[in-house]
Amino acid sequence: PIDTTEAGRIFQQARELAKLGQVDEACELFTRSYSLDPALGTAVNLADCLERQGHLLRAWALFDVVARNSQNLQNRAKFARQRAGALLARLSMVIVKLHDPGIAGLEVRIGNREMTPATEIHDLIEPGDVELVVTAPGRPAFKTTLHAVAGATVAVEVPAFAALPEEPAGTISRRRRSRVYLAGGLGAAGAIGLGVSLGFAISAKRTYDGAFD
Repeated sequence: PIDTTEAGRIFQQARELAKLGQVDEACELFTRSYSLDPALGTAVNLADCLERQGHLLRAWALFDVVARNSQNLQNRAKFARQRAGALLARLSMVIVKLHDPGIAGLEVRIGNREMTPATEIHDLIEPGDVELVVTAPGRPAFKTTLHAVAGATVAVEVPAFAALPEEPAGTISRRRRSRVYLAGGLGAAGAIGLGVSLGFAISAKRTYDGAFD
Protein backbone atom coordinates (compact mmCIF):
# COMPACT_ATOMS: atom_id res chain seq x y z
CA PRO A 1 0.00 0.00 0.00
CA ILE A 2 1.13 3.54 -0.85
CA ASP A 3 1.81 5.72 2.19
CA THR A 4 1.66 9.20 0.64
CA THR A 5 1.79 11.02 3.98
CA GLU A 6 4.99 9.34 5.18
CA ALA A 7 6.47 9.53 1.68
CA GLY A 8 5.74 13.27 1.53
CA ARG A 9 7.32 13.89 4.94
CA ILE A 10 10.49 12.00 3.98
CA PHE A 11 10.54 13.79 0.61
CA GLN A 12 10.59 17.21 2.29
CA GLN A 13 13.43 16.12 4.57
CA ALA A 14 15.37 14.92 1.54
CA ARG A 15 14.81 18.25 -0.24
CA GLU A 16 16.22 20.17 2.70
CA LEU A 17 19.28 17.92 2.85
CA ALA A 18 19.83 18.32 -0.90
CA LYS A 19 19.76 22.13 -0.54
CA LEU A 20 22.42 21.86 2.16
CA GLY A 21 24.61 19.79 -0.16
CA GLN A 22 24.26 16.57 1.86
CA VAL A 23 23.88 14.44 -1.24
CA ASP A 24 24.31 10.95 0.22
CA GLU A 25 21.79 11.55 3.02
CA ALA A 26 19.34 13.16 0.57
CA CYS A 27 19.62 10.23 -1.85
CA GLU A 28 18.88 7.76 0.92
CA LEU A 29 15.70 9.62 1.91
CA PHE A 30 14.59 10.14 -1.70
CA THR A 31 14.97 6.39 -2.22
CA ARG A 32 12.83 5.65 0.85
CA SER A 33 10.18 8.14 -0.25
CA TYR A 34 10.10 6.70 -3.77
CA SER A 35 9.72 3.16 -2.41
CA LEU A 36 6.66 4.29 -0.40
CA ASP A 37 5.14 6.35 -3.21
CA PRO A 38 6.70 6.11 -6.72
CA ALA A 39 5.69 9.67 -7.65
CA LEU A 40 7.27 11.21 -10.75
CA GLY A 41 8.32 14.33 -8.82
CA THR A 42 10.24 12.14 -6.39
CA ALA A 43 11.75 10.25 -9.32
CA VAL A 44 13.15 13.49 -10.79
CA ASN A 45 14.77 14.47 -7.51
CA LEU A 46 16.13 10.98 -6.92
CA ALA A 47 17.56 10.86 -10.46
CA ASP A 48 19.28 14.21 -9.96
CA CYS A 49 20.70 12.97 -6.65
CA LEU A 50 21.94 9.71 -8.17
CA GLU A 51 23.66 11.58 -10.98
CA ARG A 52 25.53 13.67 -8.42
CA GLN A 53 26.66 10.45 -6.74
CA GLY A 54 27.96 9.11 -10.06
CA HIS A 55 25.28 6.44 -10.58
CA LEU A 56 24.70 7.47 -14.20
CA LEU A 57 22.79 4.42 -15.42
CA ARG A 58 20.24 4.46 -12.59
CA ALA A 59 19.81 8.22 -12.99
CA TRP A 60 19.22 7.86 -16.74
CA ALA A 61 16.62 5.11 -16.17
CA LEU A 62 14.62 7.34 -13.79
CA PHE A 63 14.77 10.40 -16.04
CA ASP A 64 13.62 8.19 -18.93
CA VAL A 65 10.66 6.93 -16.88
CA VAL A 66 9.64 10.50 -16.01
CA ALA A 67 9.98 11.67 -19.64
CA ARG A 68 7.76 8.85 -20.91
CA ASN A 69 5.08 9.27 -18.24
CA SER A 70 4.71 13.05 -17.92
CA GLN A 71 2.44 13.71 -20.89
CA ASN A 72 0.26 16.03 -18.80
CA LEU A 73 3.23 18.04 -17.55
CA GLN A 74 5.15 19.15 -20.62
CA ASN A 75 7.72 21.18 -18.69
CA ARG A 76 8.63 18.18 -16.54
CA ALA A 77 8.68 15.86 -19.57
CA LYS A 78 10.97 18.24 -21.49
CA PHE A 79 13.28 18.64 -18.50
CA ALA A 80 13.51 14.86 -17.99
CA ARG A 81 14.18 14.25 -21.71
CA GLN A 82 17.00 16.78 -21.69
CA ARG A 83 18.61 15.27 -18.61
CA ALA A 84 18.21 11.73 -19.98
CA GLY A 85 19.76 12.78 -23.30
CA ALA A 86 22.72 14.38 -21.56
CA LEU A 87 23.29 11.23 -19.51
CA LEU A 88 22.99 9.01 -22.59
CA ALA A 89 26.08 10.70 -24.04
CA ARG A 90 28.00 9.70 -20.90
CA LEU A 91 27.01 6.03 -21.11
CA SER A 92 28.12 3.23 -23.42
CA MET A 93 25.97 0.96 -25.57
CA VAL A 94 26.76 -2.77 -25.59
CA ILE A 95 25.55 -5.05 -28.39
CA VAL A 96 25.92 -8.81 -27.81
CA LYS A 97 25.24 -11.06 -30.79
CA LEU A 98 24.40 -14.71 -30.04
CA HIS A 99 24.58 -17.39 -32.73
CA ASP A 100 22.38 -19.85 -30.85
CA PRO A 101 20.16 -18.00 -28.32
CA GLY A 102 17.69 -20.89 -28.17
CA ILE A 103 19.98 -23.29 -26.29
CA ALA A 104 18.25 -24.68 -23.19
CA GLY A 105 19.62 -23.18 -20.00
CA LEU A 106 21.57 -20.42 -21.77
CA GLU A 107 22.53 -17.57 -19.41
CA VAL A 108 23.96 -14.17 -20.37
CA ARG A 109 25.39 -11.86 -17.74
CA ILE A 110 26.78 -8.37 -18.29
CA GLY A 111 28.52 -7.26 -15.13
CA ASN A 112 26.18 -8.17 -12.26
CA ARG A 113 23.01 -8.10 -14.38
CA GLU A 114 21.42 -11.13 -16.03
CA MET A 115 20.08 -10.50 -19.54
CA THR A 116 17.36 -12.30 -21.51
CA PRO A 117 18.96 -14.34 -24.32
CA ALA A 118 18.22 -13.04 -27.83
CA THR A 119 19.88 -12.92 -31.23
CA GLU A 120 21.00 -9.36 -30.38
CA ILE A 121 21.10 -7.94 -26.87
CA HIS A 122 21.30 -4.14 -26.50
CA ASP A 123 22.22 -2.75 -23.11
CA LEU A 124 23.49 0.50 -21.63
CA ILE A 125 26.41 0.38 -19.21
CA GLU A 126 28.60 2.91 -17.45
CA PRO A 127 32.11 3.54 -18.83
CA GLY A 128 34.80 1.17 -17.62
CA ASP A 129 35.63 -2.53 -17.79
CA VAL A 130 32.69 -4.92 -17.54
CA GLU A 131 32.80 -8.72 -17.78
CA LEU A 132 30.53 -10.55 -20.21
CA VAL A 133 29.81 -14.20 -19.34
CA VAL A 134 27.71 -16.56 -21.49
CA THR A 135 27.12 -20.09 -20.20
CA ALA A 136 25.09 -23.15 -21.20
CA PRO A 137 24.82 -26.58 -19.54
CA GLY A 138 27.37 -29.09 -20.81
CA ARG A 139 29.27 -26.52 -22.90
CA PRO A 140 32.39 -24.43 -22.31
CA ALA A 141 31.66 -20.91 -21.02
CA PHE A 142 32.39 -17.78 -23.05
CA LYS A 143 34.01 -14.96 -21.07
CA THR A 144 35.42 -11.61 -22.14
CA THR A 145 36.01 -8.14 -20.71
CA LEU A 146 34.23 -5.22 -22.36
CA HIS A 147 36.11 -1.90 -22.44
CA ALA A 148 33.25 0.61 -22.43
CA VAL A 149 33.87 4.24 -23.44
CA ALA A 150 31.40 7.10 -22.89
CA GLY A 151 29.28 7.77 -25.96
CA ALA A 152 30.66 4.73 -27.84
CA THR A 153 29.22 1.35 -28.80
CA VAL A 154 30.88 -1.97 -27.95
CA ALA A 155 29.86 -4.94 -30.10
CA VAL A 156 30.65 -8.54 -29.16
CA GLU A 157 29.91 -11.63 -31.24
CA VAL A 158 29.59 -14.83 -29.22
CA PRO A 159 30.57 -17.84 -31.35
CA ALA A 160 28.33 -20.86 -31.63
CA PHE A 161 28.61 -23.16 -28.65
CA ALA A 162 30.21 -26.53 -29.31
CA ALA A 163 28.95 -29.41 -27.21
CA LEU A 164 31.56 -31.09 -25.07
CA PRO A 165 32.63 -34.44 -26.62
CA GLU A 166 30.92 -37.43 -25.05
CA GLU A 167 33.14 -40.08 -23.48
CA PRO A 168 33.12 -43.47 -25.24
CA ALA A 169 31.08 -46.20 -23.65
CA GLY A 170 32.99 -48.07 -20.98
CA THR A 171 35.32 -45.15 -20.18
CA ILE A 172 33.77 -44.64 -16.77
CA SER A 173 33.92 -48.34 -15.90
CA ARG A 174 37.58 -48.50 -17.04
CA ARG A 175 38.35 -45.50 -14.85
CA ARG A 176 36.72 -47.20 -11.89
CA ARG A 177 38.67 -50.44 -12.51
CA SER A 178 41.94 -48.53 -12.79
CA ARG A 179 41.20 -46.82 -9.47
CA VAL A 180 40.52 -50.24 -7.89
CA TYR A 181 43.83 -51.57 -9.26
CA LEU A 182 45.65 -48.50 -8.00
CA ALA A 183 44.10 -48.85 -4.54
CA GLY A 184 45.00 -52.55 -4.48
CA GLY A 185 48.57 -51.83 -5.51
CA LEU A 186 48.97 -49.19 -2.85
CA GLY A 187 47.54 -51.59 -0.25
CA ALA A 188 49.95 -54.36 -1.28
CA ALA A 189 52.89 -51.96 -1.20
CA GLY A 190 51.84 -50.89 2.27
CA ALA A 191 51.68 -54.51 3.46
CA ILE A 192 55.14 -55.27 2.03
CA GLY A 193 56.55 -52.17 3.67
CA LEU A 194 55.05 -53.21 6.98
CA GLY A 195 56.61 -56.70 6.68
CA VAL A 196 60.04 -55.26 5.87
CA SER A 197 59.81 -52.87 8.79
CA LEU A 198 58.86 -55.75 11.10
CA GLY A 199 61.84 -57.79 9.86
CA PHE A 200 64.22 -54.90 10.56
CA ALA A 201 62.75 -54.56 14.05
CA ILE A 202 63.25 -58.28 14.87
CA SER A 203 66.83 -58.22 13.55
CA ALA A 204 67.66 -55.10 15.54
CA LYS A 205 66.21 -56.69 18.69
CA ARG A 206 68.39 -59.78 18.27
CA THR A 207 71.50 -57.66 17.72
CA TYR A 208 70.67 -55.60 20.79
CA ASP A 209 70.19 -58.73 22.98
CA GLY A 210 73.35 -60.33 21.58
CA ALA A 211 75.42 -57.29 22.47
CA PHE A 212 74.47 -57.61 26.17
CA ASP A 213 74.99 -61.39 26.09
